[in-house]
Amino acid sequence: MHMSQTHQPPAAGTDTAATLSSTPPLMRRLREHTAPTHRATEALPLMRHVLTDHPTAAGYAEYLAALQGVYLAVEPALYAATPASVITTLGIEPKLPALQQDLQALLGAAPAAPPPRPAPDTRAAVHRLLNGPAESRVAAALGGLYVLEGATLGGQVIARHLRAQWPPGVNLPTAFLEFRLEHPGLGWRGFGAALDRWAGRHPGSDRAILDGAMGVFRLMHKAFADVDPSTNCNR
Repeated sequence: MHMSQTHQPPAAGTDTAATLSSTPPLMRRLREHTAPTHRATEALPLMRHVLTDHPTAAGYAEYLAALQGVYLAVEPALYAATPASVITTLGIEPKLPALQQDLQALLGAAPAAPPPRPAPDTRAAVHRLLNGPAESRVAAALGGLYVLEGATLGGQVIARHLRAQWPPGVNLPTAFLEFRLEHPGLGWRGFGAALDRWAGRHPGSDRAILDGAMGVFRLMHKAFADVDPSTNCNR
């Protein structure tokens, strides 16, 4: 997840003032609310390693394995807590199968990369996050989905970087990072507009949405912070 892009549209070449003025208010609040954790996460060694000028298959596998540890616990729970009609309105799909596909393909190219990690602490944290009344549970799940969709947006930036730096002839699976190329859905702006409309129909839900986003963002941060890229990634 390229954190500097995850929650920071506009894209290059757009008019910044016009884009910010068209950003739904809740999306602006989410970006501002998560900004400190965002900055801390993008400064972590694992993130810096993935975006180095000399990325490795083992380093990329570490990155995907860290994400998988979060997604295994987080994504199914968030989707289960969100009504199917709302998922459809948001225009999103689960990304875990694509992530696992990439990790499996990469493990074939880099046998020394780590196996998938169980995440019992993450599962417990998600349970606490979603352990509330029905409406606040949905709101918290929507905040978490904001983080996952932001990761999907940022993945395209990482994929472009990796393609530019990847050694010739070495397998580079990017079904997860480039998920939106195959499954465009509503896109980031469409997701934001749908989220803002849902919040408008549920007054008082903003706090739970913000808390849900922070909760999932902290789990992402912890997953990346737990990896020391100097140990396994330089081969």
